[in-house]
This record gives sequence, C-alpha cells and structure tokens, in this order.
Amino acid sequence: MKFKLTHSLVAITIIASPLVFADDEKIYPGADCDRHSGSTEYDRAGGGIRNKSASEQLVVMCPIVKDNMAMRIGGGLLNAVDRHKDKNVRCTIYSAHRTQLSNSSNQSPVVKTSKSPNYPQEVPFAAIPNSGPGARHYMKCNIPPKGKNFSYIVSYQVNEELELPLVLVQ
Repeated sequence: MKFKLTHSLVAITIIASPLVFADDEKIYPGADCDRHSGSTEYDRAGGGIRNKSASEQLVVMCPIVKDNMAMRIGGGLLNAVDRHKDKNVRCTIYSAHRTQLSNSSNQSPVVKTSKSPNYPQEVPFAAIPNSGPGARHYMKCNIPPKGKNFSYIVSYQVNEELELPLVLVQ
C-alpha cells in the first residue's frame, strides 16, 4: 500500500505541473559574425572577430540557428574582450517575423562589457519571447575602435527554450 501511495503522490504532483522546459544550448565562435557596417578593418583571429580600426566602430550581425521554430531564446552569454578605455562591446539579440500582412520583432535589452583589458568577460542575456511562428533570430553587436589593443567578440552562447506539454508515461 505504501508503494502505491507514493506513486500516486508523485503522479498527482507531476500532473499538477502544467509545463516542462527543455533547453537546447548552443555556443558560437565570434568568427561566425559578419560585418554589417562601420569599420572595414577587422579580422577573425583566433576564432573571434575583432575591430582593427583606431577610429570607427564595427557593427556585426551574428547568426542564431534554430532547431525548432517553436523555441524561444531563453537567455545566453556574450563572451568578449573590451580593451577600449571608455567604450564597450554592445550586443542585442533579436527575434523577428515578417509576413505579407505584418512585421513583428522582440529584442533583448542591450548587454555591454565594461573595461577589462586582458580577460574575456561573460555578460548574460535575458530571455526574449518569439515574435511569432517562423521567427528568425540573430544578434547585432557594436565593437568599439581599437584602444590600446583590439576589442573583440570571442564567442556567444544562446539557450533555446521550449515549453512542452507534460506527457505522463506509466
């Protein structure tokens, strides 16, 4: 009887939980980002992307690959080196959806580094909702001009999150 009661309590607890979350975490090298505008002096040394200009910022677009279009961005991390004394690497993640009748988008708050001359910084992103079925996702970043040395994006991490209805299997 004790065994059946325990199973019943577990089943009741599980059934009372409406959703289960599945995560899919991906880490991308900064070298996956492409120049969008600004500086034309940049390179992809060491798997990252760095701005080599002493005067212009570099704006890059970074892809986010979706496995399942129902997933939303559940957060992530920017891994960057900031070597400019008064400007930061700044990034925003976007969820955008366009049809013939509408155009919608959501975006994360801007995340930015703070001056740290030698070490990569991990700056967390908050979750953002999808902008509708078939939304595409990407990150846009501004890399400041060269200070004493180059600022650059080492890598970025994105967590896809899917709300799944719970299926009870016995």
